[in-house]
Amino acid sequence: MPPDRVAGLTDALLRQGFGTPPAIDVPTVLAGDRKSEFGAAIGRAVASACTVFDPELVLFGGPLGGHPDILPHIRAAQDGATPAAVRVAAGEFGDAAPMRGALAWAVDHGRGQLLA
Repeated sequence: MPPDRVAGLTDALLRQGFGTPPAIDVPTVLAGDRKSEFGAAIGRAVASACTVFDPELVLFGGPLGGHPDILPHIRAAQDGATPAAVRVAAGEFGDAAPMRGALAWAVDHGRGQLLA
């Protein structure tokens, strides 16, 4: 497919009415009545990526991972659509994950610098 015909996930979701360009407001979508449709769209994208990358686990954080109603729809859409079973789960740290990751990296990097 020519590059000008390839759409990213954000573009595809925007065309389905899940936001206003240039971005998707995930909390607003999740607060609305289209959670199952949104989850199915995300699940299909997960299935496509899993077909290429073959992970054992897909972990969602932020608003998606922290929303109790969305993961079942994501799982249902990707279940059986991948060559091997893929576990879909919510991250444990929620919105704090990026900060915790940055902190862990800083500690490891700092320790390496001090002991070098």
